[in-house]
Amino acid sequence: MMAGRKHQLTVLCLMVVLAGCSNESLKLPPIKLPVIEPDRTTIAGLFDVFQDAHQDREIDSFAECLHPEYIFWFSEDDRDSPSWNWNDFINKIEDRDVTDEMFEAEIVTDIQIDFTNLTFDPDTLDLWIHEDTGDPEPFTYYWGVFAVDMHVVEQTEDGLIDHWVDGRARMYVRPDPAFEGLWTIWKIEDLGNEHKATDDTSWSGIKALFRK
Repeated sequence: MMAGRKHQLTVLCLMVVLAGCSNESLKLPPIKLPVIEPDRTTIAGLFDVFQDAHQDREIDSFAECLHPEYIFWFSEDDRDSPSWNWNDFINKIEDRDVTDEMFEAEIVTDIQIDFTNLTFDPDTLDLWIHEDTGDPEPFTYYWGVFAVDMHVVEQTEDGLIDHWVDGRARMYVRPDPAFEGLWTIWKIEDLGNEHKATDDTSWSGIKALFRK
């Protein structure tokens, strides 16, 4: 009888061990979700790519966000300042060169830019205002007013300088003429700083700072 009980206990133990092994074999490895990179297939994605291009200092990605007819208008405050000695606006090629100077500057230790949409269509509550134009050919564009929070940090002999932009800009977007389904920034109008930093930095002023 004792031998029979020992045999039963041995069989039971083996069944428990096998059951444990079976449960272990059913456990699946953790699933790694793919990292979804922002893209320009939506207007929100366009601005995500534009922001990431600044943070990662990717000049080609920055330029791809811009429409071939892109223009950056400097703020009225800067243009009216007696110390302002630059143009009223710059085109895509000029802005690419200026931005590349900022991206490549060893003295610049950090670049951050964030946008908050402030524009709502009172009829549809859409985030963007839609416009149509027919001269010389009809095309569609959208515009909105954005809060701009931008930091360009420089390491100087006297310490860190944070060129802080806390302002607003009117942003215009149009479909990318070269790639169907993608969006580009057509125009940027710097509306100046809402709360100026100690050195009165503006988005326009940062571009002026890094021109050749």
